[in-house]
Amino acid sequence: MDIELKVEYAGEFNAARTSQLACRAFGKSGAELSWERFKWTVEDGYDRVIVASAFVGGEKIGQAAAILKLFSCNGNVERVAELADLFVSPDHRDFATVSAIYRKLKMALADEQITRIYTYPNPGARLLNRRFFRLDQYEVLPLRLGLSTGIAWRPGTGGISVLKDIDEIAAEYDSIGGGLLNDGLLWSKDQFRRRISSPVHRYLMASDGTFALLASPRKIRGVKLLLITASLQRESRSQGFGRTRALVAKLCAATGRHLFLYAGWNRQAEFRPGLAVPRFLQGDVFGIQSNFLVSHKDQLPKVELIDLDYG
Repeated sequence: MDIELKVEYAGEFNAARTSQLACRAFGKSGAELSWERFKWTVEDGYDRVIVASAFVGGEKIGQAAAILKLFSCNGNVERVAELADLFVSPDHRDFATVSAIYRKLKMALADEQITRIYTYPNPGARLLNRRFFRLDQYEVLPLRLGLSTGIAWRPGTGGISVLKDIDEIAAEYDSIGGGLLNDGLLWSKDQFRRRISSPVHRYLMASDGTFALLASPRKIRGVKLLLITASLQRESRSQGFGRTRALVAKLCAATGRHLFLYAGWNRQAEFRPGLAVPRFLQGDVFGIQSNFLVSHKDQLPKVELIDLDYG
């Protein structure tokens, strides 16, 4: 069996063929495996995406992708890669095929002079990531889970707007504290706008002009909930608990969700509503594997779900 390997970029990538492969690989279909989602990821959602694809007799049998992003630490900005969308057809799910795909992607990243890599892996990919990319650092993002009635009843919690238009959300993000000013994974206004333009997930933001939360209604393991994916703050001071809870209530009311989930940390805009989920109950949900993020944890002001392809 001769495997042909190709590196594909925007303009070359066949989203329809990739969707067909993904549905075979995962044994299911749905919006997250649709050609629209794959096209958006490679063509529209991010500045640059690299896809290492494997073919046999002209049929696509597997792939692995890398989403290139900007990362700042101590004032130094460089490009990093998030590994995503690894899947192989059940008929070709052997070590030779998977290793060939990984090697091709590794060579493509070397050509881009990218050495810092991270991913939100499934358990099966963790060993491969360690073997081929030396991703030896692993950490599970802290979780907070809570309930909201959708009623912001506390005094002084007015003045909150809920934004649903992605252009308005991106403008608010840029106004409050986004852009390329802070350490961590960086999003310019335009990058952020494209990031929340997913054809699969809907995003909305609650903001009082100084403090804002970005959220997305999701269904995780059959449970409908509101996923809080990012928090923003204009000033370097923590928000009161009531103010944060009021923003959550506005988002829950706007989406009809009462259960909310937040993963990650933002030391400038600490998210405190809900209860912390103990590590032993969390399992490997929202785990990050990398060769740099975990070791730089104490230097990074925030790592939130917006920084993961999942969020």
